[in-house]
Amino acid sequence: MDIPLILFTRFSIRYKKFISLAAIENESKRELWFKQRVEFFKLITYPSIKAQIYRPYKWYLLFSVGDEKYVSSMMQWIDKWIIPVYIENIESINGVIDSIIKSIIGEHSEVLLSRIDSDDALCAEYYYNIFRAINKKDIKNESVLMYRYGYRWDGKNIQKINFANNPFVTIYNNIWSCGSLNPLKINHSKILDYKHYILCESVKPTWLQVLHGSNLLNGFRVNSEYINRIDPQIVLDNYNISENILDFMLTKSSDDGS
Repeated sequence: MDIPLILFTRFSIRYKKFISLAAIENESKRELWFKQRVEFFKLITYPSIKAQIYRPYKWYLLFSVGDEKYVSSMMQWIDKWIIPVYIENIESINGVIDSIIKSIIGEHSEVLLSRIDSDDALCAEYYYNIFRAINKKDIKNESVLMYRYGYRWDGKNIQKINFANNPFVTIYNNIWSCGSLNPLKINHSKILDYKHYILCESVKPTWLQVLHGSNLLNGFRVNSEYINRIDPQIVLDNYNISENILDFMLTKSSDDGS
C-alpha cells in the first residue's frame, strides 16, 4: 500500500518574520499582498505539485484567521484534496499541525510529512524518488529526507544550493514512532542536527526557490556556487511552472510580502 504524503504550506500567517509589517497591519495592503501571493502560488507551486508523479494525499494550506474573505475565491479553482486551515496566531500553529499529524498517523501505519512555501517548486519526480528510497533502503523512522542539491532562481539567473540549505523538509514516520516530528518545526539551516538521509536518486534538478521582489528572506548566497544565466524555459519545463510567471515576476511583485 502506498504511504500517504501530507504536505503543509504556510500561506498567509501574520508573522513579521514571513511577511512585511504593512501586510500584517494594513488591510488594504494585505489584500494586495494576498492577491500577489495567490498568483505566485497559482503559477509556480500549484502546477508543480499537481505534476508530481507521487502526489500528496492531503495538502494543508495555512492561513490566518480573518483571511477567509480572500481564500473563498481561491478555493473555487484548487483541487478538493487541498485543505484550508485557519490559524489564530503564530503561537498556535504547531499545536494545530501536531493535531493534524496525529490524526493521520492514527489512520495509517506509515506517513510522509513535508512542507513547501507558496512560491517554490519541485521536479515531478521529487516525492516519487523519496517513496522508492523508503521501499528499497533502510531508512529509519523519523528521518529527515532530502536531496543533495537544488536551485535558487530569479527569472534570469540560477544558483546551485547544497542539501545543508534545503528548505524542503520531508519526514518519514511509521507506527513505531515515539512522537511524530512536525516538518514546520524543523530548522532547515541546522538540518544536519537531525537524523537525516540524503537521496542520490535523481540527477535532475530537484527543488527550486523562486526569488522575487516580495520575498523577504531569500536571495542568492555569497560564497556559494556560481550564479549563472539560464534559459528560463529550461526552468519552467523542469518544474512544470507556468510561463506566465516571467511577466508576473517583472511587473507584479512588490515589497509588501514574503
